[in-house]
Amino acid sequence: MDRATVEAGLRKFLHKNTGHDPAFAGLARLSGGAGRETWTFDAQLGDEKLEGIFRCDPVAGIESSAPHPRGSTS
Repeated sequence: MDRATVEAGLRKFLHKNTGHDPAFAGLARLSGGAGRETWTFDAQLGDEKLEGIFRCDPVAGIESSAPHPRGSTS
């Protein structure tokens, strides 16, 4: 998934569960993980700062943001 997709999903999840509209900083994909993507982020939720790790399984029909292996055609 790309950064914008991850940010939109995290924003929706955090707003639903905290009632705050989060402000993100440092949202970045971490290296590693063959089948899953792992992201790190800081979110400001009102007066609180949340430092988080988000891991997601592949979703059918959504292109991974990971580069394709050399020579791969898919």
